[in-house]
Amino acid sequence: MQFTEIYGHMPSIVICLVHSEKKARKALRSLGMNDELIPNSDASTFYREGDRQFVVFVSRDSLHHDAAEDIGLLAHEATHVAQGYFRSIGEECPSDEFEAYTVQVVTQELCNQHFKWKKKRLADS
Repeated sequence: MQFTEIYGHMPSIVICLVHSEKKARKALRSLGMNDELIPNSDASTFYREGDRQFVVFVSRDSLHHDAAEDIGLLAHEATHVAQGYFRSIGEECPSDEFEAYTVQVVTQELCNQHFKWKKKRLADS
């Protein structure tokens, strides 16, 4: 479990991508959040309103997805991260470019982490 800070030309975002419910609960507890929030779904994003720390859960079932399916799922969760992030910085109407850039950098970071995890798991099997 690793929290990664994304920063650049914007206030930072901290993301933790996890692939098990146990690690998701641990990450949520480390942020002082209720760890009963894990639904039975392929992916979910968790955060406290107004906070810029996010836990993204992607189930181990994603080992059986192709790359396009993974990227779509991660882009979906990146959009939820961006939405929470905008609210946390008081940005009610982000410009199209700011919104696109934010989703892009979050998606890239999630993809980097996810495909690194997936490559290791597939090599071990």
